[in-house]
Amino acid sequence: MTELEDVLGRFGLAPEVAQAARNEYEFVALVVRPRRVPLVVRDPDDNEVLAAAVLGKADLVVTGDRDLLALGSHEGRSILTPRQFHEALEKRSPESSP
Repeated sequence: MTELEDVLGRFGLAPEVAQAARNEYEFVALVVRPRRVPLVVRDPDDNEVLAAAVLGKADLVVTGDRDLLALGSHEGRSILTPRQFHEALEKRSPESSP
């Protein structure tokens, strides 16, 4: 969750807006705290994301992180860019069906 807040700040959101977004996300999300974090990629924060995705039984991971995207998937979970995720959602939308 700290990583989310940090990234939102790097994208120009004011600290109080980033904190509010984090609070809202924590309210609707299943927040897990992995006890074991395997070393999969070089960045410890990225390993935390992967461990949380596995523990939380996420269907997929949406990220802009190049190291995670380079994996393509992890333990059966696709790793997509926000754009790829959006495109996948559009394909599933009833409005986009002929």
